[in-house]
Amino acid sequence: MVWRRQGSGTYAGPRPQSWSQFEAIASGTNLMEIMEVRLRVEPQLAQLAAVRANADDVGRMYDLAARISNSVDADGQELWDGALHRLIAQSAGNQFFLNIFDVINRVRQDDLWRSIRELARELSHTHRVSHDQHKAIVDAIAARDPMRAGEAMRRHLLTLQESLVRVTSLDHQDGPDVGASVSAHCLDEMSNA
Repeated sequence: MVWRRQGSGTYAGPRPQSWSQFEAIASGTNLMEIMEVRLRVEPQLAQLAAVRANADDVGRMYDLAARISNSVDADGQELWDGALHRLIAQSAGNQFFLNIFDVINRVRQDDLWRSIRELARELSHTHRVSHDQHKAIVDAIAARDPMRAGEAMRRHLLTLQESLVRVTSLDHQDGPDVGASVSAHCLDEMSNA
């Protein structure tokens, strides 16, 4: 009759089916699986957006890329980054692809995955690289160049994947306790769930 969702609250009544479905998906996967799917889906979305996005979509993409770059906190960066990637997916003009993207994005919003991505951003110092990559994606979409848009998205996601691997590796080169601190952080997150 009573259920909790960390970071959201305590609720009376049955747990909504959609929440439990996404929580089940999130708990049954890992970051690398999510990245594998993103690497297959999002470059295709960028290619379609290069063909189908209108001038207003492109203008909003540039605005969101600037907001990511100008954001001073992780929550702001996460918010604007998610909005940019969703706008690209939406601009692709394929509802089925958008639904797939939304499932991936919902799983990515799991608190554990968000905390690892935030740590990856902090430790890898890729803020400037990410800004340049976002701009390259939007530039290719604006130029109506699907191949370049897809490749720019693929490079962006590979950079993120590399940062995630580096951060979650126990053999992290930037310090002896980074892997252990990530593992401890993840265990803390899971025990609070």
